[in-house]
Amino acid sequence: MRTVKNIRMYLFHISSILLICSHLYSEDVHPPADADDPGYYEAVSYDKDRDGNGDNKYAKLDIWVPEFSANAPLIVFFHGGGFYKGSRSTVKSNFDIDYLRSKGIAVATCGYPLTKSFWSSDKEDKVNSTDDIYPYTDDAIDYLKTYSSYFGINPSQIFVSGSSAGAVIALRLAYFADHGIHSCAAFNIPTGFDDFADNYNKTPPQPSTIFIHNKYTDDWLHPIGISRTVHSMAKDLNINSRLYGTGDNGLKSIPKGYNKSEYYYRLLKKYGHIDQ
Repeated sequence: MRTVKNIRMYLFHISSILLICSHLYSEDVHPPADADDPGYYEAVSYDKDRDGNGDNKYAKLDIWVPEFSANAPLIVFFHGGGFYKGSRSTVKSNFDIDYLRSKGIAVATCGYPLTKSFWSSDKEDKVNSTDDIYPYTDDAIDYLKTYSSYFGINPSQIFVSGSSAGAVIALRLAYFADHGIHSCAAFNIPTGFDDFADNYNKTPPQPSTIFIHNKYTDDWLHPIGISRTVHSMAKDLNINSRLYGTGDNGLKSIPKGYNKSEYYYRLLKKYGHIDQ
């Protein structure tokens, strides 16, 4: 009788585990969106229901993983748009996803709740301030680490990037928080971001590599001076910082023969963040 009872208890525990796993992977993790590209996952929700209104339509990830990957480094990109507009689809104008995947690197593009604006009547799933956005982007990194084995990514090799408002998010995730992120690529840092050194997280492990790029010339919203300031502060903090522009806007261009994706990949290899 005891043996039968033990078997029943064993089966009960196994079924419970299977039920939990089924719940996790059916609701929290989306299957590949394209049968022709089994490494592509579209509109994956990372929302923890912070606002109590269910699934936030902006808190989504698109993920591209190299074929047959089991432990790929991951670059997470955050779009720009002044925090009140923008789309995660802009990753393709900043990174060559096919190139990075060919080098064994996964790429994710992260949407986040936008702030409410006076000139937009659409207030659904939006937040009141930029400070309300940052907990969501923290959640996105936590989600990717939690489900890293499912997606075939390495939770110890997550790097962040972004353009304009997305650059602010990336810099905060890498240098103000404690996510164990070791590198950041910040494109077109906007005006007002002058608190880098004051808020830099000095608790090891410290992100040791930053790639800064500004494509604008005489743009009040993305002034060259801000990129120079962050670069200078990073150097003072012993961060391996590289600053580039177009060559015509007062900043030297990326070394000949490289685009942003290729050069960032080169930096990640040079400073030992990846071994691909």
